[in-house]
Amino acid sequence: PFGGIAINATNSPYGLSNLRISNCFITNFSSGINVSNVTNVRIENTVISNVTNGIFFVNTSASTISNVTINSSNGNTISLLGSDSNTLSGSNLSVNNGLQNYFLVLNNSKSNTISNVVGLNDFGNGILVTKNSSRNSFSNNLFNGVVASFVELSEDVSFTSMTVVGTTGFEINSSNNVTLTNVTQQNTVWSIKTRLGSNTTLIDNERM
Repeated sequence: PFGGIAINATNSPYGLSNLRISNCFITNFSSGINVSNVTNVRIENTVISNVTNGIFFVNTSASTISNVTINSSNGNTISLLGSDSNTLSGSNLSVNNGLQNYFLVLNNSKSNTISNVVGLNDFGNGILVTKNSSRNSFSNNLFNGVVASFVELSEDVSFTSMTVVGTTGFEINSSNNVTLTNVTQQNTVWSIKTRLGSNTTLIDNERM
């Protein structure tokens, strides 16, 4: 990546909403799309490659990311920080050289819906749900990472009709009401690691 931010949308003193970013090809930047303090953003049909960080939402709500393909290097592919009630669907996310990074991070972000997403990080972890990121739902996704799904300090998180691939399928720490329903785990050494007072419900899951 050469540096800089390809698209940077920040709330003005008069407010910013109803932003659409569509049919873009972004490459060779430090960050692809940064959105801060905006509502009703729509990002669709976009390819982001050779960036450190792909899409970064800060205090952004009621927004949609769909049909995007993102490849990041040494950074996180999509990050939501303090961002609630967003939808991510129909997308392909991957990380290169991502030992300490994730293809999806939810940090203090609530009531988000993630579906039909394929995520790959061969050398690092998959998703991180952390710091009071509650009431988030994941369905019909394929996550591949050393730890495919890491949940901590959150509650009411659900995973439904998914496939996870990795050394560890799920690591769940200090979290309550995490539910796994119809989840298939492939090539895992540990299906689930849980500790520090976590409460997890398992329904109709399969290990292969």
